[in-house]
Order: sequence, then structure tokens, then C-alpha cells
Amino acid sequence: MLERHCQGKRQHHLVGWDGDQIRNRIRSLSASDELVAGLDIYPVSVNAIGGVRPNWSPRQLIQLAEKEIERWHDRYDQPFWIAETSNLTLPIDQQIPWLEEFSSALGRLRLNGRPARGMCWYSRGDQYDWQTALIEPSGSVTEVGLFDSKRIARPVANRFQELASGPPDILSP
Repeated sequence: MLERHCQGKRQHHLVGWDGDQIRNRIRSLSASDELVAGLDIYPVSVNAIGGVRPNWSPRQLIQLAEKEIERWHDRYDQPFWIAETSNLTLPIDQQIPWLEEFSSALGRLRLNGRPARGMCWYSRGDQYDWQTALIEPSGSVTEVGLFDSKRIARPVANRFQELASGPPDILSP
């Protein structure tokens, strides 16, 4: 019942709004130079439509994400940053390739005039019970952190620090 009630509210809120009205509303709310949109992009965020998802490499996933970021920026014309990313759904040994591919993609986007402002790895440490959306505590660890569940830095933590400590143009292709 509550779900139907909330769903109806969302639909009601958007009734009569077309794409231009929505974009104009976003622009009016983002008139400040201080506003930067946060995009959450994980390996799991990139999906095939219909059929089985191919076993894409980090490079292929980032290439697809980069195209989607370009489309997003073309539509909303706002500065952005990657507010959340990690190796979610990729093996732990793919953390550095994912980070490096993403950093290179942000560099390319910046070189092409897209206002990419930065990236945040989420989360700092491994997560517990993500596979059940935290509904059923089981103590299962999802290995996505810069640090493991014992708070020991993974190699990706050092690479992330190198990128973050470098000059702004470190995000170059």
C-alpha cells in the first residue's frame, strides 16, 4: 500500500513536465558556480540491454561509462565529479585497472571540454552484507574498499593516493 502511495506521488510530481522543463528546472537550481553534480558509476552500473551481460574488461566498461557520461553532460551541461566508484562486481585484482582506466577516462573527458572535477572511491573499507542489501545480516564481506576489513591498505589505496597527490593534469589519457 505504501509503495503504491509513494509511486503515485512520484508520478503525480512529474505529470505535465517534459524534458525541457526538467532540464530548465535543474539549470535554475544549479545557477551557482559552486554546484557540481555527483555521478555514481560502478562496474555494475554498465549493463547490456536485453540478453546476458558480456564479461567486459575494466577498459571496456569504462569506455561504455565514458560515452554515458558524455551523453549526460550533453544533456545537463553541468560540471560533475564521480561521487562513488569502486570495483563492485569485479574481482579484487581488478581494482587498480578499474581506477587507472577511470582516471584516464576523466582525463580524456577534461581534454574534450567536459568539466570533470574529480573522483571518490567508495568505500574506504570493505562492506558487510551488501549482497542482501543489509536486510539479512550474515557477516559476508564485499571486497570493494581501499582498505580490507582488517583496515590494511590494499595496493589500490596507494595508487589512489598517488593520483590524488599528483598535479591536476595527472588525469590525462
